[in-house]
Amino acid sequence: MAAPVPRPPELLNLAVALLPESDRDARLFYEFSPLHIVRWAQCPRCRRRFWYALNTDTPQEELWYHGATFRQQLLGQSCEAHAEAGAPDAGARG
Repeated sequence: MAAPVPRPPELLNLAVALLPESDRDARLFYEFSPLHIVRWAQCPRCRRRFWYALNTDTPQEELWYHGATFRQQLLGQSCEAHAEAGAPDAGARG
């Protein structure tokens, strides 16, 4: 297990959630918004992809923090645990 990533002193994004790739309708809002960016995390075992949205003004340290935190979260879960969070089409691509 990797060491925890240090949390930046102040976070611009306080409520960031990891959402399944299949949640396309919600993601489109953030992808077209000039105020947000969409970032991705992928489970290295089952290859399921998840997204999260951040404010476009997010500092680099906070981008790294959220990315590393979500990667650690996915590594710490069984694939079945995060598969239940997403729809069947969020699985691996051939």
